[in-house]
Amino acid sequence: MDPRAVETLQLMIVDDEPDMRLAVARAFRDHVHMEKESGTCVGFTVIQAESAETANALAGTVKPDIMLLDHGLPGMSGIDLLRKIREADLETIVIIITAYGTLENAVRATKLGSFDFLAKPFTPDELRSVVCKAVDHITLQRRTRRIAEERRRIRFEFLTVLVDELEAPMSAVERYLRAIEEADRGGEHAEYRRLTECALGRLEGMRKLVHDLLNLTRIESGKKKRVLTQVDVAKIAAKTVERTTAAAAEMGITVRLDAGASLEMLADAEEIEIIFSNLLSNAVKYNRREGTIEVTCVRRSDTVVITVADTGIGMTAEERVRLFREFPRIQDSHGDGAPGSGLGLSIIKRLVDLYDGSVDVDSNPGVGSTFSVVLVDKKTFVDNEYYDRAASTWWAETENPLMIIRNMLNPARFAYVMKRLVEQSFEYRGRKVLDIGCGGGFLTEQIARFGVDATGIDPSGASLVTARNHAKSLNLNIEYQEGVGEALLFPDNHFDIVFCLDVLEHVADFRKVIAEVSRVLVPGGYFFIETVNRTVLSYFVVIFLMQTCPLTRVIPRGVHNWKYFVRPAELRRSLSASNMTLADVTGIFPGVTLSSLVRNLGKIVTGRIRLRELCSVVRCQERRVRSLCYLGYARKLPTRR
Repeated sequence: MDPRAVETLQLMIVDDEPDMRLAVARAFRDHVHMEKESGTCVGFTVIQAESAETANALAGTVKPDIMLLDHGLPGMSGIDLLRKIREADLETIVIIITAYGTLENAVRATKLGSFDFLAKPFTPDELRSVVCKAVDHITLQRRTRRIAEERRRIRFEFLTVLVDELEAPMSAVERYLRAIEEADRGGEHAEYRRLTECALGRLEGMRKLVHDLLNLTRIESGKKKRVLTQVDVAKIAAKTVERTTAAAAEMGITVRLDAGASLEMLADAEEIEIIFSNLLSNAVKYNRREGTIEVTCVRRSDTVVITVADTGIGMTAEERVRLFREFPRIQDSHGDGAPGSGLGLSIIKRLVDLYDGSVDVDSNPGVGSTFSVVLVDKKTFVDNEYYDRAASTWWAETENPLMIIRNMLNPARFAYVMKRLVEQSFEYRGRKVLDIGCGGGFLTEQIARFGVDATGIDPSGASLVTARNHAKSLNLNIEYQEGVGEALLFPDNHFDIVFCLDVLEHVADFRKVIAEVSRVLVPGGYFFIETVNRTVLSYFVVIFLMQTCPLTRVIPRGVHNWKYFVRPAELRRSLSASNMTLADVTGIFPGVTLSSLVRNLGKIVTGRIRLRELCSVVRCQERRVRSLCYLGYARKLPTRR
């Protein structure tokens, strides 16, 4: 390849004629294409395959960017291989080459997704022209994906800055107007009072728009920190109704609440308050004068159901269809009404999704609307905020519980991963790898040393600061991003390998994480999982011994919750539902007997041994027993049509 090339593409020639394969290799040996838009110099590595069967076996691992595919191959035909490539959803650009350059063959190949058609015989210049046109197409596709990825990130960053920049001047203007209002109170300047009230009303609408935009992007990007506790939904409803009463009274609207004395569920109090606030503000804004609003909250099994019914203008069927999109505009029969951003219901929909719930509306023009929100009460939560509190100790040599991850668990995990990749003859160097829940970067750094393009994500921003600083000190090129497994900010089919170790038992719904992993993983890609089984043994060891019992406790209370542990059968079903199949699973167990583990945990508490020594003594190993923790990997299947 010419040394001037900045980027190298994999070009595969599939032809049963050796002379043709060698001719293509010679044509691109020193050829460099200057990409039109960016000016990037692109060179080529030529891979030769003498049959469709050979090419099919190589395509999943080599992943050619461009394939020159002979139409008339012995055995599996070129058209059959093209069909398999498209079924596997590979991003390979296929150019059909054949001595039978008929219109029928060209149409058939194009319908199956070939990029172009080249009839034999052809000159080297003709070949290079077609291939370089494919290069320009690949570059455009990649640029489009990068733009889409950046757009989500920039949107959040822009709106965060926007809120900060607008909040101060809005507050200042409000203070000046309030001062004018107070100074004029009791005076005869009625017009001044009217203008002041209008200005204050507009300011309130602007503030709501700004805050709603920020809330929406925080939820979409996973930047919103959730604080899950037992909250009283009835109490939040009463507080929100009380705040709404003044605005409702101006229009003579009566607001009634039926929520009982108490209605507790596991939730984020701020999220529940936002849901009530947006529902009630809309019920006032789109109501008629002297109307009513009925708010009810009830428990139905494992769900909490919130309904808000108004006697307002109602909606047509067409308006209901677009209701939960951003900036829906419903015709208001009585003017401007209360300040609104057009984002309230979109925010509600995204918040309800966090609770695996639903939101519906029943409405008739001129009669009114009834919104029904159903929230699933998970009843339990995990203290993931611990990782923020312990962020500075990830790589510390002092005694801390994070040593258990680094010294007791990670050696077994990493050995398993490398063993399975070698067994599969998978060339991992240069591949895109994602580590979900990377924390301070223990595993991410290990895999980065093996020449992969590593990215780590974690919701703990403080832990990521530690991870970035440590990687920088070792000159490791790792991309760290703040985010959650339930909403990965990456394009589809982006990563070759995804790690999700010690994560699934920390999230409210592991199925959402698996669905997102499947989306960002390439077909045929590897998904490595390690989690805790939900058994009597795991409760005794992880919850009672290590977290609860004062004589053996070595990790903080609340870091694990037994109800969040995942059984292998549940994992297998979730993988299957997300177009992945579990290829292997094995147990992972401390390298000592259960009685020895209990004794050594007791020694830690009494100070007879240090935590570092404990990790060495009971370092985890692969075992057939899966009743405590288990480790395995899945493969993503070809995209379903």
